[in-house]
Amino acid sequence: MSNKNNATIATIAEICKQDRIFEIPLYQRLYEWESTDIMELLNDIQKAFDESKNYFIGNITTSIKSQKELNKFVLIDGQQRLTTLWFIGFYLASKGCESWQKFIMQGNDLRIAMPIRDSEENALNELAKNINGKENLAQFLQDKGGVYQKIIDAFKCIDLWFANGKGIDLADFAEYIYEKVCFVFVELAQNTDSNRFFVRMNNRGVQLENHEILKARMLGEIQKSGGKWQQYAKIWDLCSDMDKYIFQSKSDRDILDSSDESGEKWSIDRIINEYDSTNTKSKNANDDLPSKVESIIDFPTFLLHCYKLWVDEKCKDKIDKITITKYKLLDIFDINDEAKWDSESCKWFIIDMLFYRVLFDYFV
Repeated sequence: MSNKNNATIATIAEICKQDRIFEIPLYQRLYEWESTDIMELLNDIQKAFDESKNYFIGNITTSIKSQKELNKFVLIDGQQRLTTLWFIGFYLASKGCESWQKFIMQGNDLRIAMPIRDSEENALNELAKNINGKENLAQFLQDKGGVYQKIIDAFKCIDLWFANGKGIDLADFAEYIYEKVCFVFVELAQNTDSNRFFVRMNNRGVQLENHEILKARMLGEIQKSGGKWQQYAKIWDLCSDMDKYIFQSKSDRDILDSSDESGEKWSIDRIINEYDSTNTKSKNANDDLPSKVESIIDFPTFLLHCYKLWVDEKCKDKIDKITITKYKLLDIFDINDEAKWDSESCKWFIIDMLFYRVLFDYFV
């Protein structure tokens, strides 16, 4: 690996030839593209296809995961675009386009690994291994349960776009995307701190929201100390999805290992039993709950309420300085000198956030 950043032009075909595998790091956001974004990308690719031009899709910024795994790259920027092409690849592979089967999987491994998203990775892995001739990919993922809804929606959107009849030969179009859609593939220098690079890069633009930068900083502190950052990343992602009840699926309810010190203290039963004075639960974890709900507050606002309670517990004289002002979220989290954001503070803030999120779902 070079001590300088390296940039090359790459296509899907070249990624497959070089056996490159990508991993979405802990500090990255979940898949966020809307149907309009996916439709726009496919329409733009089709336009370039009709005009027999190469299509440039943007930068993919990566760093090598380790010197022992030189073909494995951490995805720092371009995750949404590359993941969308990967989802398109699932559709094309299901229609018998053999080259795309090589893209969605590298040997027995998914082309894009999601180490903190077990439900999604397991479902996509099973789908990829049985993709040939598979119909209704979105329904397959829906039936698996626990898959992030925007991933399911992306598969629905892709199927709809192709089903609407664009007057193109599917095999030719699939080959065009495989051979002619180009990236600038940027590999960061060996001594680059990818976490800091990611946060700094997004501070200059509008790609990340403040709460996502805060997530990167906190998980980075936990990772540096050798903590089980994957567990805390999963907790953060669960809490941040305000459009469904937390612990709705069994895989979510198993997030805290009972052998962990936090697992006993913050088990869902303990939280509810402690706070439900009537000892009758308004919702049981096994009840049938709607797949989507509308929260009365968004996640940044919820975060600030959690922080206010955190400060009240640790240093009550500072509580008057906390305001629920979303656009100042990063500044507000830094104003309290007595609550140092070391690894342990970050861990316990995230555990407290889980505690408050359970209470929020059950009683608000």
